[in-house]
Amino acid sequence: MSGHVLRIRRDTTAVLGTRTPALGEPFMNTTTGDLGLGTGANIGTDPAILLSKQTHIHNASVIDVTAAGLMQKAKVDAALLALFGLCPKILSRVTTAPPATPSVGDSYIVPTGASDAWNGQTNKIATCSAPSPSVAWAFTAPAAGQYVISDEDQKLFRYTGSAWKPAGTTSFLQSSVTPTQIVANTNNYAPAGADTAQVLRISADTARDLTGIASGVDGRLLVLQMLSGSGTITLKDESDSSSAANRFSFGSDIKLKAMEQVRLRYDGTLSRWVLMSRSYVVLTDLPQDIAFSGVVTAAPAASQNDYAPPGGGAASTFLLSPTTVLDITGLAGGRLGREIVIVNMAAATLTLKDASASSAAANRFSFGADVPLSQYQSATLRYDSGVSRWLLIASTAGAAVADGAVSPAKLSSDATGLRAKIMGASIAAAAPLVLALNPFHRLAQKNGTAVVGNIGATAGVEAYITDGWKVRAKGSLRVSGQGLAMAGLAGFVGGTQITVTTTQSSLGSGDYLQLRQSIEGRNCAQLGFGAVGANPLSLALYLLSSISGTFAVELSNAAGNRSIVKTFTLAANTWTFVSFAGAPGAGQTSFPGDTSGTWLTNNAAGLNLSITLAAGSALQGTADAWQGAEIMATSAQTNLAATSNATFTVVLAAPLAGTETCDLANAPFIGRTWAEELMRAQRYWFKTYDYDVAPGTAGNLAGSVSWTGSAVAGYAQFPLTPAMRSGPTGVVYSPDTGAAGYLWNGGDRTAIIAFAGQNGVGIANTAPTVNDVIRAHITLDAQL
Repeated sequence: MSGHVLRIRRDTTAVLGTRTPALGEPFMNTTTGDLGLGTGANIGTDPAILLSKQTHIHNASVIDVTAAGLMQKAKVDAALLALFGLCPKILSRVTTAPPATPSVGDSYIVPTGASDAWNGQTNKIATCSAPSPSVAWAFTAPAAGQYVISDEDQKLFRYTGSAWKPAGTTSFLQSSVTPTQIVANTNNYAPAGADTAQVLRISADTARDLTGIASGVDGRLLVLQMLSGSGTITLKDESDSSSAANRFSFGSDIKLKAMEQVRLRYDGTLSRWVLMSRSYVVLTDLPQDIAFSGVVTAAPAASQNDYAPPGGGAASTFLLSPTTVLDITGLAGGRLGREIVIVNMAAATLTLKDASASSAAANRFSFGADVPLSQYQSATLRYDSGVSRWLLIASTAGAAVADGAVSPAKLSSDATGLRAKIMGASIAAAAPLVLALNPFHRLAQKNGTAVVGNIGATAGVEAYITDGWKVRAKGSLRVSGQGLAMAGLAGFVGGTQITVTTTQSSLGSGDYLQLRQSIEGRNCAQLGFGAVGANPLSLALYLLSSISGTFAVELSNAAGNRSIVKTFTLAANTWTFVSFAGAPGAGQTSFPGDTSGTWLTNNAAGLNLSITLAAGSALQGTADAWQGAEIMATSAQTNLAATSNATFTVVLAAPLAGTETCDLANAPFIGRTWAEELMRAQRYWFKTYDYDVAPGTAGNLAGSVSWTGSAVAGYAQFPLTPAMRSGPTGVVYSPDTGAAGYLWNGGDRTAIIAFAGQNGVGIANTAPTVNDVIRAHITLDAQL
């Protein structure tokens, strides 16, 4: 009774006096607190039913009643129906003879022509009030609008005031019925099961008309859903091709296309189907095996026809690992617009056979040619219900489909990846992919083409030659370094060359010779080294060695406790393009990302990239795997320092995040513009001299810093653009004489760099000449 409100008449007497209470009218005796129900009879001869405060309804047939005298159960039922909204169950509405052995509470609707005790009681509810052998019946006249459930045919009936009529929708309707396809214009549509359906899921072979639907009863609701892949069905408004009681009353025709629906209601007054709503997207009509995610993993051992692996009906991706070379001739589960990706995960070739009769027609592929899939190749398919075939949208397989084809289509053989295509274009968008500074070795702000000699001794263990690139030497060997202006090498205008000036044929265990760039952590943080999911790194090199041999590339962290090496071989005096690309593995593949160790992502060295030209035994190890120490080479390493005047030249060293890199033909196009590269280089080393003027050149006033001296101090603040990597060290030069450590103030005066920061530095000297011009050149160093 939750949610219902009863209006109860309050009365101080046990009965209502001489007034006749209405059937089911509730009232309360304010003296006793009892509830009462009117029976509709004269109170003098048929007192009202009194229900105690303890009254409980156990079921539709047993009721505890506290009242004076025996009450007729049928009147109690009628009263409770009005009070509580009960809908009695009728065992039959067509039985004309009273049952011989009914149970107390059994109820029937008395039909026309009833006999014996039911004679003359047409349309009343007959309820057994006493069992056999002395069967007694109570008869209740129904009120207009009263409902009953007919147990024999599971339908709801309503009393109109003169007859019992079906109340509309059946009590137990099927959720949906899918009739056979409509293949002709149809009148008085009555497919099997339609009279008990809530939903008719219909389809047509082409454009068809539907002029009416049978089984309309007042209030019945019916949904017509169009199946996917169907033709159109037009519901014809007020068509006299169907019986009047089966027609539609819409105001105009309604055309239904695939995956659309209408909701209809039968109006008993109009004797027509009327429109309640229309939907253009029928989610419940989507094929149940379509999914936008889900992966099937299977290992077929033989060729497959009408392939339907477990779980395939709800998957968008098939990861297949064939155990032998095999064919797939068709795929089950095709529905309009369904898309799937098939990936061959194994080494054995898997071929999708075009238009093979070994599979059912509706499961076949329509590609124009077979599509063989090698390991890790894939094909993306879409099902077209118009042709009832799987079509090819895209494939990474190289065979069977012509370059430039539109449907189906594949990438041409010279474009295996988006980034590779970008790298093949002369656009600046490709340049930011390169992690290294000055990858073409064409910038040499500090040294130009001057030789930096005796590296390993007076020049120190390491010395920068070109911007970003330094030579490292340890042992008794000595080398020189020089920036080169290349000639006759198309697309390459600069280089870094190392020359052996003092040989060392027998290396100490810790001796080495390398060309290295330390890449700032902020520029290589996207690699994600040191964490799960670290990205691989590819590398392109263009090299020339005066001796043949095996050399190595090393990646290492700033602490020198994580490293990996890969090797390559060069012929003597032959320009060689070396590429480390593709899925990480052994040999000249890309470098796998390191998931261990500490890799800095600030303005310190985040990654060291080194080309090893010599390495002692303590620095040799296994190739292709990350080590917990600094390993520069393998035991196959050639010792360049063993040959007097041996040279090694690099004109390209371009590391890239990921597994793709450029080829030699496209390499010149991945460089940044000169101005962009110079601005990047000035973050690490800066001079006020023009690019082609060496620091310390006498008489060079252009670009020098100038200010007027005062009696307070000889000091000027010089802003930096771009900001440098860190607060730099620097040298002041006299523009007039070129003397280092001096500025010009009517003569050379001692000067220093003071208050150095990333965004500016101060230039200071003591006892300046008042009101005289002060001039200075500076160089600043924030290299890693």
